[in-house]
Amino acid sequence: WDSHNYLTMAVDRDGYLHLAGNMHVDPLVYFRSSNPLDATSFERIDWMVGSEESRCTYPRFMTGPTGELVFRYRHGSSGNGVDFYNVYDPDKREWRRLLDKPLLDGQGKMNAYARMPQLGPDGRYHMIWMWRDTPDCATNHDISYACSSDLINWETSAGNPLALPITLRTGEIVDPVP
Repeated sequence: WDSHNYLTMAVDRDGYLHLAGNMHVDPLVYFRSSNPLDATSFERIDWMVGSEESRCTYPRFMTGPTGELVFRYRHGSSGNGVDFYNVYDPDKREWRRLLDKPLLDGQGKMNAYARMPQLGPDGRYHMIWMWRDTPDCATNHDISYACSSDLINWETSAGNPLALPITLRTGEIVDPVP
């Protein structure tokens, strides 16, 4: 077990268990139960949406604004990765991209180390991250912020819309740490 190999589990609205983990720049490792609330019925599923799933790290499930199951992960490696969000359709038992592009993109020069979006008492999701240029944490810089009411449309703290993907140049830097 490596501290980078996060393990995450969630239950969808119909009671099916979803499990992902043991990935650090590895192909997606994802299981779903074939019976509600039955961990003995986990089945390996090799992909969610079928693209950008060969170099996954930091998997996390979360609940979206209307109760939907959302899966977030980084595709790529430290210093060169992008953040994807998938959303689960329990009626079809299928995943699709929540966004048609990454939420955060280091443009092949860096990647964002983001905290999961947190739902605040204002009903909005708040997210912070720092940029990293290489695998060395000494290259971390520029703490950034964005917020959203629906995980799709993001804006700055002043309410200015952010075009996706958010990059170092287009995002809001709240602390320009060198």
